[in-house]
Amino acid sequence: MAWSEVGDLAEVAACGTAVVLTPIQSLTRVGETLRFDGFPTISRLYEAVTAIQIGEAPDAHGYTRAVGLRPHEAC
Repeated sequence: MAWSEVGDLAEVAACGTAVVLTPIQSLTRVGETLRFDGFPTISRLYEAVTAIQIGEAPDAHGYTRAVGLRPHEAC
């Protein structure tokens, strides 16, 4: 995406390997600052992904894996 197009975005976020989303309020390049307000889509996506990660929502695509089960939980 060209820098000239970034200002057209409604929301911007950083995403790590654990799919944790961090909303970005502003980006600055060579003295030009672009600001982003409100993050409704990012918030909904964050809530949906974390609900899958902690088992509160179904994992329809098999994204999660149980690791390090305690011996009494392995059965």
